[in-house]
Amino acid sequence: MKSLKRIFILVLLPIFFLLFSGCEEEKPKNEDLRPSLEGLRTADITAGSYIMTGDVIIDDGENISIDAGVNIFVQDNYKFLVKGKLSASGSEDNMIHFTTDRSPREKGDWKGIWFVGADEGSILEYVQISFANKYDINEDTSRSYESGASQIDTILHRGAITIRDCSPTIRRCIIDNAGYDGIHIVGESNPKILYNTIALNAFNGIRIEPDWTIGPEEYFTGDLEIKNNIIVENDDAGIRMPSGGEQFIFDGMIEYNDIWNNTSLNYLPTAITDKVSSEVHLDPQFVDIQEGDFELHPCSGAIDKGNPDDGSDLDGTRPDLGVFPIYQDANHLANSLSGSRLHLTTDNYPEYFVTCDVVVEEGDELIIDPGVRIRFVETFSFIIRGKITAIGSSSNPIVFTSDQENPERGDWKNIFFDGASSESRMEHVIIEYASVDNIAKPEYVGAISLEASSPSLKNITIRESYNTGIFCNNGSSPDIDYLTIENIGVNGIICRLNSNPTITRTVIHGTQGYGILVEDNSAPSISNVLIYDVSVSGIVLERLCSPSIQNVTVYNPDSHGLRMTRSCNPDVKNSIFASYGSIGIEASVSSLPTLSYLSLHSSSGSKLVPASLVLTDPVDGNPLFVDAPNGNFNLKNNSPCKSAGDDGEDIGAYGGSIGW
Repeated sequence: MKSLKRIFILVLLPIFFLLFSGCEEEKPKNEDLRPSLEGLRTADITAGSYIMTGDVIIDDGENISIDAGVNIFVQDNYKFLVKGKLSASGSEDNMIHFTTDRSPREKGDWKGIWFVGADEGSILEYVQISFANKYDINEDTSRSYESGASQIDTILHRGAITIRDCSPTIRRCIIDNAGYDGIHIVGESNPKILYNTIALNAFNGIRIEPDWTIGPEEYFTGDLEIKNNIIVENDDAGIRMPSGGEQFIFDGMIEYNDIWNNTSLNYLPTAITDKVSSEVHLDPQFVDIQEGDFELHPCSGAIDKGNPDDGSDLDGTRPDLGVFPIYQDANHLANSLSGSRLHLTTDNYPEYFVTCDVVVEEGDELIIDPGVRIRFVETFSFIIRGKITAIGSSSNPIVFTSDQENPERGDWKNIFFDGASSESRMEHVIIEYASVDNIAKPEYVGAISLEASSPSLKNITIRESYNTGIFCNNGSSPDIDYLTIENIGVNGIICRLNSNPTITRTVIHGTQGYGILVEDNSAPSISNVLIYDVSVSGIVLERLCSPSIQNVTVYNPDSHGLRMTRSCNPDVKNSIFASYGSIGIEASVSSLPTLSYLSLHSSSGSKLVPASLVLTDPVDGNPLFVDAPNGNFNLKNNSPCKSAGDDGEDIGAYGGSIGW
């Protein structure tokens, strides 16, 4: 036993010796090597990371600059107080950062940057201030005027940036995750607040407190400027200012700000509403706001919404709001088109790429030259609210298509005419891989969708679309001529809610639903139309529809040639319904069609349901197409449908007087 103890001691002694020898020289593993800002208050702060271990004060008369790329971490509840002059100028690619040194971080971990009577010319540019200024009633500055012995208000340092009785410039800065307001403007202060992003703060984006020393009936806030900012997702108002008494003097301007998704919009006195203009209320769509990436997504509503008098961004478009403008290549299309993007030509770019929903605004005209190809990188729409003139040629069509390596139906949404000019024209245009299944937004079901719009659509080919070829809604009455719709997921054409298009010289085949669906008091004119190889019915009419249907050929639908229900009274003549799977023509629920000069021929289905339907001057026998299996529906010379119409012309899609 004694020998075991002796061995144990001999083994452990060297270990203890090694452990304790040199203990006096060992440095703490977590020693902070960042220099403290203490002692640097009268020197410029150059590139690197610094720790704030106490309040930093730039006194009156001192002139301090902070270089691009500086990171300042605040250890505790300290403030960066500017009484002299501060020039903190980062760059878009190398910003200056003020943030908490605590972990985990919380809103209000430190007091923020206070400009108090600061010297003229102080500026924060490309600076990010994060997790500053928790509300603290004990840190207040009182302003009062004598009315008896009462004090009418208490003004607090409420901002991640507080500006009191001075006028610095705050430009292209990010103010986020403050424990109270983003920017607090106090007293006789006239700052310039330009192109900032103010987001995720616990109270207001910007709070403006007037000079209370004049009296209770008259406030004065100076000529400050709050322009071209993004103020979003703050827990109170976007911009707040207290209401005034009998008079409210305000010589500043508040304009071109994107105020979006704050708990409240703004709290501004009605007396200054004429000073607030051109506000935007659109989702700025940052790349990832929750992860602190405040760059704009190509779909941002803040793109091209800045003051046009400020010039243009590097891409030549109207200024974007917020800190980071987004550069759009000249052949990239997104948001509202303007300038050179209102004329798409092959002179410089044979292809254009849609990187977000595109809008041709009311009053604008988009011109697209022959041969232009427009590719959609995701499921976006091409929205026409103004006028479009897209004129291709048979040898050089305009193409709207997917940008996916292996394109599929529904890769992009559609061309959406939304109250567009009736002078809009599209000719010799191919549209492929469009349309989505969106019941919540039915305007997206068509590769071409129309809302209260009546453009001219001629020589259009729509193919491989997910849902519907053309969707006409709410009084849309386009002039459709020489249309081809092939291999569509659901319907060829839908007419809904008082839509009365003219549809001529049209071929629809390979749909998984109906060839044409007419609903809700619509009365289109359908003539010289060929519908074949559709999976359900050729033409379907529902609810108070009375279209004119003549010189139509419907061949090989799985179900009906023509079906109508709920008080539909079409005039149907000079047409052929052949090889239908169920019923040639069916009318139900108070529907009374007028039927004349029709050929109904199928070996598997019934001609008329109910049998009491009156068919005037029927054409009996097989219509004898030249080569129906291969898509040739011209009539053979011995067809009973030759010269069988009411005007002595052939019946079917290629008959009548229009000609193809």
